Amino acid sequence: MSNIETLLEKIEADSKREQQSIIDAAKQKAEEIVKKAEIESQEKAELLLKKTDLEVENLIEKATGRAELEARDEILKRKQGVLEEVIELAVDKLNNMSDKDYLDYIEKEVGEVKLSENAELKVMSKYREYIFENFKGIKVSEESVNSGFAVQDGNILYNNDFAGVIENNRSDIENLIYKQLFSDENLNK
Repeated sequence: MSNIETLLEKIEADSKREQQSIIDAAKQKAEEIVKKAEIESQEKAELLLKKTDLEVENLIEKATGRAELEARDEILKRKQGVLEEVIELAVDKLNNMSDKDYLDYIEKEVGEVKLSENAELKVMSKYREYIFENFKGIKVSEESVNSGFAVQDGNILYNNDFAGVIENNRSDIENLIYKQLFSDENLNK
């Protein structure tokens, strides 16, 4: 199992725990809102005893529907918060991967691009020495980057900043995380 798979499994496990906590809190909030709505509906019903049962039923349905919408909105807000936390955690894990994993990542990404012999690799300063000693490709620059890596090839800069890569693929990543954490199948595990 690769480190990325292990990382994803850990993120998934952490996120599932957080998700369950959020769902439990949201359900409790929904119950409170529904209970409050029912109390309001009952009080209105007592004042309007002379009105028809259909009118009373309509008021209860409206109050319950509003409470359900508020609960749904709260759940969606919490889920979005979890997505943001997972993405931040992923960027943090990427920025703190092992020297070997960082080298493997660079070799894979750089290997997919045709570069001139004048190209230079800019890496994170904490990995520079390891990459300089172990990378058998283009020249390793003295300049560093804050996250990920970059390749300068003449006037072309290939920027593989982790946060930027994630942001460029954010929609796909969010969909993947959402499916992993919030699908009905995963909620019942």
